[in-house]
This record gives sequence, C-alpha cells and structure tokens, in this order.
Amino acid sequence: MDADPHVRIGRPANSTGGRLTARLAMIVKLRQPTREIEMPGARTVNQLLDGLGMNRESYLVIRNGTLAPGDARLDDTDVIEVRPVISGG
Repeated sequence: MDADPHVRIGRPANSTGGRLTARLAMIVKLRQPTREIEMPGARTVNQLLDGLGMNRESYLVIRNGTLAPGDARLDDTDVIEVRPVISGG
C-alpha cells in the first residue's frame, strides 16, 4: 500500500518571526527506525496506519501516552507513537 502523500518528515514549525503559530498536524513518532513525521487532519488509528502503509495487527498506536484502539479518533493536537508488536517466548 502506498504511503500518505500528505506526510512531512520532521518537526512542525512552532514559531515564525518570534510569534508562536498553531500546529495544524499531529506529530507521529515511529520506532524501528526511529523518526518523526507530521500528518495533517484528524483520522482514526486504522486510517493513520493505512496512510503509512502499516498493518494494524503488526503495530501498536499510543495517543498521548495511552494505547489507542483501531477506531479511536486522532486529532491534530495529539502526539502519536507507533511501535511494532514484539512477541517472544
């Protein structure tokens, strides 16, 4: 599946000419490899993973420090972490 064309790598700008600006995209922290991206617009966890080309059963999504189910709505103000599911025995 193709990745979301609206994804921007890096951190959002938080100031312009000494003035604070509003963040219009959620920050998504990805692990393995570790990186941060911006994704504009509200969406569900399932839509986020689809846009990133990731399988829902292979990744956990954490919203503002709390595990989020697939139908949870994510907002522009959320900080999201996506971690791979790791199993072992």
